[in-house]
Amino acid sequence: MEDNKVNVKLEKHLWPDEIKSRQRKRSIILVVIVGLLFSFAFGWATGRVNSRSNNNQPIVNPENPNTTTPVLTPEQQFSKFQYIYEVLSNNWYFSNEMEDAGNQIMDNAINGMLELNGDPHTSYMSQEELKDFEEGINQNFVGIGVQYYQVDGYSIVLKVFNNSPAENAGVLPGDIFIEVDGVNVVDLDTDTISEMVKGEENTIVNIVFQRNEELVETNISRAPITSTTYAEILEPGIGYLELNSFGLSTPNEVERELQMMKDNGVTKIVIDVRDNSGGYLQALNEIASFFLEPNSVIIQQEDVDGHIVKTFSTNNQFENFEDIVILINQNSASAAEVLALALRDNLGVELVGTKTFGKGTVQTTLPLADGSSLKYTIAQWISPNGEKIHHSGIEPTIEVKSHEVFYANTPSLKEDEIIHVDEVSESLIFAQQALDFLGFNPGRFDGYFSQETLEAYHQYQEANELETSDQITRQDISQFSSKVYQKYNSQMRELDIQLEAAIELVR
Repeated sequence: MEDNKVNVKLEKHLWPDEIKSRQRKRSIILVVIVGLLFSFAFGWATGRVNSRSNNNQPIVNPENPNTTTPVLTPEQQFSKFQYIYEVLSNNWYFSNEMEDAGNQIMDNAINGMLELNGDPHTSYMSQEELKDFEEGINQNFVGIGVQYYQVDGYSIVLKVFNNSPAENAGVLPGDIFIEVDGVNVVDLDTDTISEMVKGEENTIVNIVFQRNEELVETNISRAPITSTTYAEILEPGIGYLELNSFGLSTPNEVERELQMMKDNGVTKIVIDVRDNSGGYLQALNEIASFFLEPNSVIIQQEDVDGHIVKTFSTNNQFENFEDIVILINQNSASAAEVLALALRDNLGVELVGTKTFGKGTVQTTLPLADGSSLKYTIAQWISPNGEKIHHSGIEPTIEVKSHEVFYANTPSLKEDEIIHVDEVSESLIFAQQALDFLGFNPGRFDGYFSQETLEAYHQYQEANELETSDQITRQDISQFSSKVYQKYNSQMRELDIQLEAAIELVR
């Protein structure tokens, strides 16, 4: 009887809400089956996976159930995975707490396998995640037309798109989201706020923003947002082209703006890919071809077998541009980096700004039968001159740094956390940099709340007609960030020293 004793381990179980909050840690169950699911994913994509058989048995040694077969064939490996999946789906006690146990367990298994492979750019996406991913690149959604970021739970407008519903409603950079359709959005994540703001075309969204010390209520009519570019003529003969991403519509947008510049006698251009995280390879190729002579090498791709494939420019060149400068920064990545190197290597253009992100790989998206998809790395790209930049980034030919506040770590004060005089806080480093940018000398930038920093803080409060306080809260930190972007966007030509350096080069 002793041999038949079953040991049952009792341990804390994470309930579904806890599981959701720890989504990225769910891969533990996949430790024993890493590498087994790719054949499954491929079969699912091509419709070759047969229905499950209820006769599948686990791959175990019947003499000793605690030991597994030392070497498993691919068929046995898949059988093992399928058996574990069915056990969890049908017999696991906590599966009844899941909304859709089968799909959730499968999604967790796939995510776990991909997260364990060390490539952050390979991922499994649900149908909704794929939609959001594509919208992010193409910026083709129905909304109000703003970009925003979060500081300590407060969502702050970074950029208002030209001719967008938000611009028409008077939304300004630095405005802080407080309510959307009557719901307080402080501490809500950006994805949730985005879904609340998006909606059907011509419907109204009511948003309350905080602007300085006032609450500004706006009713904004949603409309399609498709712009990925911005262009203007800075001065006679000098044009400015900002690329926010490389979406499907971007080449047509760029061609329209370049034609406008050509018609107005522009011969020199500043191309801005700062904060551009990339996009589609085809869009990149078309845009690069506007500036390169036909049959110039744009990009080289090295596949898993070491084969090199070169992509060449087409016959769409605008020949009126005699001088080009490209603006880059730490958030320029992927296709933005390819464009910078393609023009640097072929034309010798200057790269002005700071070192780029360093994403030197190429991904493709494999649609699956249920609407989900697998985005995975297929190659490493190389510049026309043979440079690999993955993880290392591109060094600018002329380094120009913005104010340090734009490089400070994002603050992370808790809701009830308060910084007092004589205390040290990582978040105070950002506050000190913000005070300095706003014209109030904090005396130091190490996160120590000194008397000199307090004096600068009091000067800031007095200048903005705020109640005098000797402590800094999470809301104060968000106000600092808001003030920084209000000032930067209202005085951009004077404060954007990287852009000014680029203009000087082409004058």
